[in-house]
Amino acid sequence: MSSCFLYTCLSAKQFACDQDKILWVLSFFRNNFTSKWSERIFHKESTTSTFPNTIWLNFKQFFQEYFFPINTTIEAVNKPKEAIYYQGSYIVENYLDEFQSPVLEANYIDPYTLVVKFYRDLYNTIQN
Repeated sequence: MSSCFLYTCLSAKQFACDQDKILWVLSFFRNNFTSKWSERIFHKESTTSTFPNTIWLNFKQFFQEYFFPINTTIEAVNKPKEAIYYQGSYIVENYLDEFQSPVLEANYIDPYTLVVKFYRDLYNTIQN
């Protein structure tokens, strides 16, 4: 993303306003994690009719705080259990994707603990 931020600085005249910069950067969010973050922004816009973070500096700060926390291990360990492991409405494949990132950040390495955490919050029908 640093290349996107660099481009917006070098080509400032290409963007009429901060929101144009933000939308341009969001267009590069294509992997699973970043695309979900981007989708949440657009979902918020569709439900509130207001685009969040229309100020470039606020967007940039929000992006950095979300994707580059000060201490990812502490942040992952301190997340509520429901935010990390709960299957919710995810299909199993998406639940697995969502499960892996915080688990790796929290440095959980015991295979038994990982299996128990993963299994415990699957739907009952899937567990059986």
